[in-house]
Amino acid sequence: MALLVFAVIGVASGCSDVPGADEPPASMPKVVGLVFDEAQDRLDDLDLRGEDIDASTLDRSVWDRGNWTVIDQVPAAGEQVSESDEIMLYVLKNSEAQWFAKHAEMPKVEGKVQSASDLTRDGGSFAGVDELVEFYYAKGRQPAYLRGQKPRQADPSPVPALLPNAPKAMAKRHAQLKPPALHEAAGDDPVAGTWPRAGATLVPGQGLYILTKEVPTGISALDEPEPQAAAEPETKSKAAPTADPEPKPVKTREERKPQQENSSCDPNYTGACVPIASDVDCAGGSGDGPAYLSEPAEIVGSDIYDLDADGDGWGCEPW
Repeated sequence: MALLVFAVIGVASGCSDVPGADEPPASMPKVVGLVFDEAQDRLDDLDLRGEDIDASTLDRSVWDRGNWTVIDQVPAAGEQVSESDEIMLYVLKNSEAQWFAKHAEMPKVEGKVQSASDLTRDGGSFAGVDELVEFYYAKGRQPAYLRGQKPRQADPSPVPALLPNAPKAMAKRHAQLKPPALHEAAGDDPVAGTWPRAGATLVPGQGLYILTKEVPTGISALDEPEPQAAAEPETKSKAAPTADPEPKPVKTREERKPQQENSSCDPNYTGACVPIASDVDCAGGSGDGPAYLSEPAEIVGSDIYDLDADGDGWGCEPW
């Protein structure tokens, strides 16, 4: 009876044997930039547990925790957390995290390479992110046997979910990412371009397309046209003089004429008057302006407004 009374008094006085019941909340440490196992060690010190989430769309599992780097976290550093709170750590493989930290924009691919796949090897522009790279034929550059077939969209999509703490500019770029439907390539042909277009803002963990072009049979990707040898002078006497050939007219494309006559049009674009403003978005999209473009424009300089979402050289096209 005395033992029962003691137990009742203990409960009434607020004593509890439940582990962590009276533990004060901890301050969430900053783990962004740390290798995943080191990040988890810091959480373990506070009796916290983080869930790893692949920041790409490949849904990969983290087996070797030393091979992954945290690129974002929820809750943010400094927020109050307890053992029962859900903690999410967004990760990429170490080489991928380093690549995106170094490349805020899509790099311009180097000139001559034997094949597109060389770009993912050591020393190439995409070394370290080979799992995120896919090869497709550029529009109109696929082999003849593919031209009657409908191109496909990549599955899974190369556009990952936006990171929780992404800056506003990144959110805008993420909303504009619309990968083109193209024919898949093996990567053995020479490079024709990239998606996104060189210089476009990148979203960490997104897929990267290297676009290729078919090379005619018997021609090497590195073949240069041979210089023509100078013709031997003819020794025929008193050859009849010949009239100079008529010069061929130079063909021009009207749509490539810059619209600089109107100083309110940005000279980086042609085919439509892109206004000069602090920001320009495609009309009808999710962008917040303040200026909008309602017709297609071809990029002839730098795509400073990120209007070319699919990397085909045109912005705000409806097709």
